[in-house]
Amino acid sequence: RFIIEKPNKKIFLWLSEDLESIIKNRMNLICSSILNTPLNQRFANINTTDSTPAPLLERVKGVFKMSSKFEQIKAELKEYDIVVLDPLLAFYGADENDNSQARLFMQPFMNWAKETNKSIIFLHHSNKSTGQDGLNKTRGAGAFVDAARVCYEMNKIYKKDNKTLEQTKSHLRDIKLSKDNYGAIKHLKSFNNTRHITPADTAKDFIEIEFTDIL
Repeated sequence: RFIIEKPNKKIFLWLSEDLESIIKNRMNLICSSILNTPLNQRFANINTTDSTPAPLLERVKGVFKMSSKFEQIKAELKEYDIVVLDPLLAFYGADENDNSQARLFMQPFMNWAKETNKSIIFLHHSNKSTGQDGLNKTRGAGAFVDAARVCYEMNKIYKKDNKTLEQTKSHLRDIKLSKDNYGAIKHLKSFNNTRHITPADTAKDFIEIEFTDIL
């Protein structure tokens, strides 16, 4: 959606948990079934990689500090307006429950975003257990959320018992705007929203595409 609205901007997706072929397939499905726009040259400004990142926070003589690899990443991704890093812990390298270490990791990213007017999006896993509202909460140190300017909590759609998945709504997600320093509420209109962000019958479509490719 960002590229459609701003075709001269550039996005880099570092999605380390999935193969690039799967990423491209999902992009095709999203474009065709949600955006109704073909994945063609209009999306040439979106680049992806599935390479395994090296942890950026390293311990030297008992003291944690950011690795020189961070400066390398900044240089390589200089031209991009949005950088998506998935998952956060793959880039981290320290105790995910330690606030001091988490803050030490997040601060350089905060500076990078501010200095270059760049949006940096981390995807981070939630706790396995749900709260009274049925939503999973952000896992690990609170400093991860404290450092972010905007935080969304995304969950699948459950039935009223908050335990059983609503199978007919597998393509929808509950999205909660849990932190909003930049006024995203002006666009969302509500702090709790339901959005169609996953193609319907994705698993079925993926199996058919893979089978066709084999044939």
